[in-house]
Amino acid sequence: MTIWTHGLTPRGNHHTLYGTWNSMIRRCYYKTAHQKRYKDRGIKVCDRWRFGEQGLTGFECWLNDMGPRPSKHHSLDRIDNNGDYSPENCRWSTQIEQQRNRSSNHLVIFNGRKMTFTEAFQLVGLKEGTAWARLSNGWTEYEALTIPIRKTS
Repeated sequence: MTIWTHGLTPRGNHHTLYGTWNSMIRRCYYKTAHQKRYKDRGIKVCDRWRFGEQGLTGFECWLNDMGPRPSKHHSLDRIDNNGDYSPENCRWSTQIEQQRNRSSNHLVIFNGRKMTFTEAFQLVGLKEGTAWARLSNGWTEYEALTIPIRKTS
């Protein structure tokens, strides 16, 4: 007779996403290298995902709410970096999507859309060095993104 853990894998093995869920818990509640980025900022995991409900474990609730990982290139991402881990604030994202969602990003409103400065200068075809040099030389974001590059002969 086979005994099942979480009803998903044979006993002694973990579901492939168990490590993702466990890392989320550890970031928020245990003393780790990530403590300043999570625990010290008061970021928590919702009770449903941490403790479970209606006879389901926290892991099972999290897995039901998040669904399967779309691909091996996706990882857990919080939509609002200052918000808690919860169904309304989490999604599966690619590395590029996560990099664009970092709290340290320089955000701008360009062409009526909120985006990172990196997205904006890529959109207009500016090189990274040119775009950042313009900002460091006192140009406004709008000027840096809209003034054409002078051609030198």
